[in-house]
This record gives sequence, C-alpha cells and structure tokens, in this order.
Amino acid sequence: MRIKILLLSLVIFSLFLPSVYAAKVFGTVYSPYLEKLNSAVVSVNSEPKQTVVARDGSYSFNLDEGNYTITARYSNKENYFVEENIKITEEGEFNVDLILFPDLSEDEMGVDDIGEIPEVINVPSIWTYILLAWLVMVFGVIYMMRRTKGHFGDLDDDLDEILRFIKSNNGRVTQLDIRKNFSWSEAKISLIITELEDKGLIKKIKKGRSNVILLEKK
Repeated sequence: MRIKILLLSLVIFSLFLPSVYAAKVFGTVYSPYLEKLNSAVVSVNSEPKQTVVARDGSYSFNLDEGNYTITARYSNKENYFVEENIKITEEGEFNVDLILFPDLSEDEMGVDDIGEIPEVINVPSIWTYILLAWLVMVFGVIYMMRRTKGHFGDLDDDLDEILRFIKSNNGRVTQLDIRKNFSWSEAKISLIITELEDKGLIKKIKKGRSNVILLEKK
C-alpha cells in the first residue's frame, strides 16, 4: 500500500515539474566580412548564466521561455562585439546567427544601432512561398529594367544620393534607416539597393527583420 502511495505521489509531483528547457537556440558566429569566427566567446543571461567558446564558429544554448540577451565577443587583431535580444515563446529549435562588428563601445554609437531586435518565432511555411514569389517579382522587374536600359551606366541621382547617405553614416546603415530618411516607396529603395549591390558598391546582410547595408571597401 505504501509503495502505491509513493508511486502515485511521484506521478503527481512530476506533473508540476517544469520542463528542462523550452527551446534550443543555436547558430554561427561571423565577422563583418561573413567569415566564421573561431573561438569567439558567446554568453546568454540565463539562470545560471551560460557561456561557450564557439568552436568552428558554432554555439548553442538550451533556454526556458522568456527574454534573453546573447552577447558575443572576439578579440584578436581586431575586437568584434555584438549583442542580440531574443524572446523565447515556445518550444523548438531556433537558428540565431550572430554577425559581429568592430567594438564601438568607446564611441557615441552603440551596438544597438546595428539593427532591429529579432523575435524568435516559428515562421509558417506559407511565408516561404510568399517570400519566393516576392523575390521572383523583384528579379523580374530588374531583368526588365536591364533589357530596357542595357547594362547599368553611371549612377543616377537617386543611387548617388543613397550612396552618399551610407557614406555619411560611417559606411553602415540598415535598410529601415534608409526608408525613414527617404520618402520613396519600399519597392524603389529595394531596387536601388539591389543595383548598388550588383555594382559591387555595397554588401547587404540579413539582420533580423531588416537588412544591414555595408559600404564595400575598395
């Protein structure tokens, strides 16, 4: 009788135990030039705090639901740093790649200006098809423009204006910053950025829900 009571108590107790973790967060650590950074130190402010050394540029954490800040630092010939805020709302495995930039902690501009805060969510598969359709439409428009105009000539006024804006911001802005500072449509800005990228004048990096636009070094 006592054994049955003990087993029943263990079952009831286990029902109220929290799960060991809600999600696995993993990813790759990159330099500003999209090269994997070996031996970067990656930390997350969980309880207790977790810290790993990214061997071959890879890291992973097991996290409960909640809000977290992931930081990554790399020091060698140059010092790189990034800080990402994430929100875990459900179980699963989530890929959060980290792109490190030169440590500007001593400057007025902080790392928070790099991009928007990504929220870790499961994206329904239908959005994949929507994204593909959008890409086909954009490349179709670019193709038609090239057929009409031939190869791109000199930069027109709009492209030159965007390029000057990027240069005035130390060669790094987000696509959201460009939309805020210009009254053009989102489609026109996307086409201008694509044209600048085709010319090798900028590099576009996906960052959360926006893009980081970097001025190519010549």
